[in-house]
Amino acid sequence: MEWRDAYGEDVNERVLTSVAVIFCAYLASTLLVFPVRALARKFGILDVPGGRKSHHAPVPLLGGLAIFGALVAVVGGSLYFVSNLQGSWLSRHLGASLKDISKYVLIQPKLWALLIGASFVTLVGIADDIKGVNFSPLLKFGAQIAAALVLLRAGVFMDLLNCNIYLSMLVSIVWIVGITNSFNLLDNMNGLSSGIALICSLVFLTLVMVKGEFFIALLLSAMIGSILGFLQFNMRGSLFLGDTGSLLLGYLLGAISIMARYVDSTDDSMFPVLAPLVILGLPLFDTFSVILIRLREKRPVFQGDQMHLSHRLVRIGMTRNQAVFFNYLMAFAIASTALFMINSRLLHSLLALVLVLALVAMVSILMSTQGRNGNDNVNAPQLASPIRTGAAKHVPAAQLRAQPRSPVSNHV
Repeated sequence: MEWRDAYGEDVNERVLTSVAVIFCAYLASTLLVFPVRALARKFGILDVPGGRKSHHAPVPLLGGLAIFGALVAVVGGSLYFVSNLQGSWLSRHLGASLKDISKYVLIQPKLWALLIGASFVTLVGIADDIKGVNFSPLLKFGAQIAAALVLLRAGVFMDLLNCNIYLSMLVSIVWIVGITNSFNLLDNMNGLSSGIALICSLVFLTLVMVKGEFFIALLLSAMIGSILGFLQFNMRGSLFLGDTGSLLLGYLLGAISIMARYVDSTDDSMFPVLAPLVILGLPLFDTFSVILIRLREKRPVFQGDQMHLSHRLVRIGMTRNQAVFFNYLMAFAIASTALFMINSRLLHSLLALVLVLALVAMVSILMSTQGRNGNDNVNAPQLASPIRTGAAKHVPAAQLRAQPRSPVSNHV
């Protein structure tokens, strides 16, 4: 049975190509974890136990560096070697896909802009993981804006209907920086930010496959494989994502989400343009709910606390693993409703939006019930710089050498 996209192209072959890219990225990420972990240990870039942290031994940071390296290697390698695959035995199975990839010159400026912007946020994330609370939040925020401006220079921004181009660019900057920080703030439990990024990427991949956005599908496939390679170590507690990874994943999802096209002649309404907002609904909801709580309690917006959904789930009796997987399920339930908006009638899109609102209301009720139980007395500020509440906090190497080492704990 053949499955064809919005442009009549055979999707089966493209799915096979995406699976191959996922596998290559997974393998590259898995291999890169070992040198990255050794590098973090050598230079003392570790998350040391203490305070509210649940692990009992120093854990290496910089996990995002393995994701970034795998992504660059696979995307760059695919573009470099694709010409050599033409005429090979592989071209008999992936001929049309290889032909599509060979046209990458048409989107080359956007691809380079994405990789340059990703390099910006990765370098800033590394610096943040090294310096910890001593890292300048203004520099961190400025680098995110610079990374967004690189995309704008290459023509990557939202195409808002009947709106001034400069307004579209401004909204695009706010969107990219907002999503970047949402995943940075979401990195408050082991495996949470990377796992939800994986779920959102899978839903985006399904959507762009249906819409015939093959190049974006390949980017998402490389991202998915890179996350999977890292996540298998992260779930064991042997390597943390760090700001290096949470900023990178947020930036990539924010950028890729505005590169795709969501509305075409097969749609009966403009509702599909809301798909990115729905797919990234849980990270956005978690971020805005925490900000509103801090404003209501007249505390600094970027001052760390334990008011995130994951923390509240732990306080009502869940283990940390259960809280993380509950977030996974909610992220999937909310994100997957976006698929009902694609190539659907107006009524189907409206029903999908109602379902999203119902799921958000369920989470809101769960969070407010916790508050009425009187257990929200946990707002003591953390030692965190603005735009950061991730699980990873760096302590200078000099202090680490004075602490005894113990085997890395698998406790999340």
